[in-house]
Amino acid sequence: MKNFLFLGNPENSRCRTLVKEAYEFLTASGAECRAGGKLSDLGLLPEAEDDFPADVALVFGGDGTILNALGLLSEKEIPVLGINLGHVGYLAAAEPEDTISILKDCLEGKYLTEERITLEACFEDKSLCGINEAVLYRGDKPHILNVSVGINGQEVTRIRADGIIVATPTGSTAYNLSAGGPLMVPTAENLVVTPICAHSMLSRPLVVGSKDVITLTVEGNSVLSLDGKTVTEISARQAVTLKTGTRKIRFIRSGNDSFYKTLQKKLSRQ
Repeated sequence: MKNFLFLGNPENSRCRTLVKEAYEFLTASGAECRAGGKLSDLGLLPEAEDDFPADVALVFGGDGTILNALGLLSEKEIPVLGINLGHVGYLAAAEPEDTISILKDCLEGKYLTEERITLEACFEDKSLCGINEAVLYRGDKPHILNVSVGINGQEVTRIRADGIIVATPTGSTAYNLSAGGPLMVPTAENLVVTPICAHSMLSRPLVVGSKDVITLTVEGNSVLSLDGKTVTEISARQAVTLKTGTRKIRFIRSGNDSFYKTLQKKLSRQ
């Protein structure tokens, strides 16, 4: 790795110090560094040109910042190396105190590239991509949703709940986990359907394969969001189709790390 694109949240109090530290280390090692997105407002390093040939996006922030960075990189196949400045930081590869250590490993080729699936949501004539999850929920109206869940064109179950989540393995540690859904290894190629506050003791999460197509149809009006951002209102009986996306995302990981080790460490913080 020789070309680093810096992204992150400049409003985080620790961001400026870490960016400066990482920039000085990388340039002293012969790497080219540029700033993109809001991070360029700090003025600590040159702003990235459109054709800057980044080998990796170095992202400073929490999971939300890393998700935003992945959105900025949606047209580019650039792997992401996250430095956690948030609370838990499931998507990050390193804590602030480990920044120089993991950058040194990257320069020496001592790292792993982890590829993960995304999620595609289709409704009406729209098709949108998510990284963590799609959520159908009741919005600001205090009513229960009656949701028909179909897999590959066949109705599998009907769920009465406050909402329903369809998560990727990456998103299994996010809202899905809070709603009682299963944790999945990030490199798995599955989607999980998880009810939110189901009004039945028989409603359970459902894991499907990467080629399965999920169809959610709500009797009344609902709201659809992807990765925590409100997308649109869904009218009654309008079908929302969810499936594995064509795009894949890539993360840089330390060669000494593992999902289970990271999971144990992250969960102990909550």
